[in-house]
Amino acid sequence: MVKLMFLLWLGAEWLLSSKIKFWPPLNSKIKLILNWIPTYIFMGGIILIGYLDFNTFFIESIILQIISLPIILIGLYVGIVGFVSFKTKETLGIDIIKLKTTGIYEISRNPQYTGDILWIFGYIIFCNSLYLYIVGPMAILWFLLAPIAEEPILLNIFGKDFIRYKSTTPKFINIQSVKKLFRRK
Repeated sequence: MVKLMFLLWLGAEWLLSSKIKFWPPLNSKIKLILNWIPTYIFMGGIILIGYLDFNTFFIESIILQIISLPIILIGLYVGIVGFVSFKTKETLGIDIIKLKTTGIYEISRNPQYTGDILWIFGYIIFCNSLYLYIVGPMAILWFLLAPIAEEPILLNIFGKDFIRYKSTTPKFINIQSVKKLFRRK
């Protein structure tokens, strides 16, 4: 486990400091493939592990499963709303045309990542799988680090508009953004 955490740390260090950037792919088809195919395999793997290793770790608890369902559903909702707010090419990181600051992007700069973090967290609790308790946090860590790779590119493309947006909108979701969401309704 210590070796795995060390490798994750080295990977994160490389991701944040490397001059070779794989995300966002912008106009590179090879970068697009190198990003999305492993992402889909990894996310599918999380779902499969939860299914195959269901309720094998902790004390079986229907209460935890009931509590985790709203977390999963909220995460899926937030992620899907963030996804459909863009055109497909923008979501995939190919064509970054306009800085999105409206809708769900008013409460989070990264609603797709926020949604992924929430549903994975909820799914880990719901499935109660030893293997998911190991792999799930790695996926969450990935989604926590991904904006760090994107933000310098967004700053380069959008300049002062991104700085202004960054100063008023949290990276993920915080108490103020949730209050803002409920005031809008």
